[in-house]
Amino acid sequence: MKLSSAVKALSLALCAALLLGSCGSGVVVTGVYVPELAPLDVKILAYIDKYDIPGAAAAVSYQGRLVYARGFGYADTAAKEPVEPQSLFRLASVSKTITGMALSKLVEDGLVSLEDRVFGPDGILNDAQYQTIADERVKDIRVWHLLTHTSGFPTEGEGDPQFEQVQIAQALGVAPPASHDDIIRYVLANHSLKFDPGTQGLYSNVGYNVLGRVVEKKTGMTYEDYVRSLLAQAGVADMYIAGSLEDEGRPGEVKYYDMSWCVDQAYDGSGRQVPCSYGNMYFPTIDSHGGWIASPVDLLKFLAAIDGFGHRAQILTPETIKAMKVVPPGITGAQAYSSWGIDANDKWDHSGALTTGTFAFISRRANEIEFAIVFNRLSLAKDGTMEDLRAMMNEVSAMEEGLQNIVVWPTHDLFDIY
Repeated sequence: MKLSSAVKALSLALCAALLLGSCGSGVVVTGVYVPELAPLDVKILAYIDKYDIPGAAAAVSYQGRLVYARGFGYADTAAKEPVEPQSLFRLASVSKTITGMALSKLVEDGLVSLEDRVFGPDGILNDAQYQTIADERVKDIRVWHLLTHTSGFPTEGEGDPQFEQVQIAQALGVAPPASHDDIIRYVLANHSLKFDPGTQGLYSNVGYNVLGRVVEKKTGMTYEDYVRSLLAQAGVADMYIAGSLEDEGRPGEVKYYDMSWCVDQAYDGSGRQVPCSYGNMYFPTIDSHGGWIASPVDLLKFLAAIDGFGHRAQILTPETIKAMKVVPPGITGAQAYSSWGIDANDKWDHSGALTTGTFAFISRRANEIEFAIVFNRLSLAKDGTMEDLRAMMNEVSAMEEGLQNIVVWPTHDLFDIY
């Protein structure tokens, strides 16, 4: 694409200190240097150095303009291939915001109601495979319970069945790995809800797996194909469900790097020990709750299409966006009707982490600052806890907080070149 004169000038002004490693980091940096956002460069470089992360990419938009898009370190350390701003990374649970958008669109189009029952004879998923239900309360689960994490389904940290792809396949007598449908029918037949639907909030990967199947039932399309048809309206063509093995990576996708301790059993049930990043997790099974890959640039295109500011083509109507932002009142731990965490100041954010070399964060502020950052290693110790993970994410959130101190914003728009 032809560069504007302003962008050409910015490109020529790339920071020699960063590119040559003379700022002390020794890390290669790609993308247009933006003087107003140089403090963000410094924070990201410090972060990847502290946590020994091979590569990262970040993007910032302001009032609908992409003002910052940078790559840091390596997409492939052996080949010395640098991360580019448009490099693709696994998103982990940031994927839930994409599923939330898809369900919001189905509601807008009249194909789904938030009050629709999901299971049981009059539920959306009333297929024969879902009829064995251990807890009758499951038949009270509505679409909005799944969206807001108030269904009562099992959660992370409690042997989350969403990741037991070998064990569940063996229990069902099918070849590993278990499919998303296998996991749902196993959970229905063998798990009780943690509470009555709609009374508490408890983060659930299983719930967002179920929403992916609702998408498929109501559209007659695969979950991925339907979502990609929506993303195309936002000018996004390079978001996909991730591959599980190294040779299944997409063109432009980074390689993922485990901590040395991170090996686990292969998803094929062979009993082989494999790196956590490649062969331990089967991504088609986690598609709608943790399976997407994207660049930070495309993440901000996606966000701009649902943020309600209207600077770029919108996937959803203003009325749908308003409804999507609602957090059901009086339910501790509930999230918005789209999985976003939304606070009293209308800040949206969501993070994602998996032991597959995956760490991601996206946010949107009422003052029209939007931020996305992705990494190709999750640097947790072997005995790391959720508190350790929260501390790491708090440092990433602090990068976003720093953007609020910018007084003069660049006038260019890098969406013109990405």
